[in-house]
Amino acid sequence: MVCDVVVELWTGALVVRRLGPAAEVDVGGQRVPFDDLSPEQLASYLDEFAVAFVPANDGVMPRVRVMERFGLPTGFGAAGSVPR
Repeated sequence: MVCDVVVELWTGALVVRRLGPAAEVDVGGQRVPFDDLSPEQLASYLDEFAVAFVPANDGVMPRVRVMERFGLPTGFGAAGSVPR
């Protein structure tokens, strides 16, 4: 599973980190596999991004989300790129 960490600023959404299937993140000074994070560790990890982007968001704490990233397989036909 590939995920994006997205910060929602006043100016729009910004992807700040892409996490691959074997991604490890730094939580509380230790490296933890992303898939093994507890809800509390995930909240702490996302809060670090929110705090870092407060100045860029006019002093307001932005919303930070993890979104799964996936694409549709495509092929090329007479009309251009079309889903299979």
